[in-house]
Amino acid sequence: MIFAGYLKLQKAGVLSLLLMAVASSEGIAQNSSNISPLPRTTTPPRKQNVAATEKLTQKVSMNGLPEYSGKQTFIGGRLNQTPIGPQYQEQFIAMEQPNQIVDWYKNALSGYKWEIVDSDASRVHAKKPDGSSITVTVSPTKSPQGRSFVKISYHDYHVQQGASQ
Repeated sequence: MIFAGYLKLQKAGVLSLLLMAVASSEGIAQNSSNISPLPRTTTPPRKQNVAATEKLTQKVSMNGLPEYSGKQTFIGGRLNQTPIGPQYQEQFIAMEQPNQIVDWYKNALSGYKWEIVDSDASRVHAKKPDGSSITVTVSPTKSPQGRSFVKISYHDYHVQQGASQ
């Protein structure tokens, strides 16, 4: 039975193709043994702008930012230390409606001399000339602790005037 299959393959010309493929791969294997491997570098890759991360267990008072006057509960956060300044991310549950919280932050940040870069019904983004920026994102939640989930991303960058970021 195997011989009959062999004859069918031979008549179809497939056998010659298989033999060529086997011969080619053997030639490639022989030639590859003459090729030397690429030299390995012993220098580890450089760490560039790698942040050291720290988990926050309580709310942090951030430089130049207003304290929210509504009722909110700290959920969690983290601090990333970067070469150009710390980055904070904090999450809260607040009792007020999302649009009330966004409006409060827009007014308060303007009062603290922040430039409002962009805002909509669920988010406000502001910056200062020193490079610091804040984004407050608010979304509705169905939690017994409140009506809104608030995420604050604050970057306390201190970039010299005229320097590129």
